[in-house]
Amino acid sequence: MAKSWKVKRPSIKPQSPGNQLRLTKAPGDEVFAGTVNQDGAVTVKVTKATGDTVLAGVIRLVGQAQSRRSRSEQFVADVRSVLH
Repeated sequence: MAKSWKVKRPSIKPQSPGNQLRLTKAPGDEVFAGTVNQDGAVTVKVTKATGDTVLAGVIRLVGQAQSRRSRSEQFVADVRSVLH
C-alpha cells in the first residue's frame, strides 16, 4: 500500500450527530470501527480486541451504573422488605 485513500468516519462531536468526517489516510495510519473506505480495497491490521475498544468500555460503565442502586432506591428497598 504505497498510496493514500479517502475515508469517512462518524463524527464524535456532540453538536453534529450523524455527520461524517472526510479524511485522507495513508499506510500506517489508524482507522476505527465504522470507518467507510471510499477508494477501493485496503488491508488493515486489527490492533485491539473487541472488549478493549472505547465503545466496549462505555457499555461496561453503563452496565455497572445500571446495576447499582442509589441511596434512595436502597432505602426504599430496605423499608419495603421490613413492611412486607
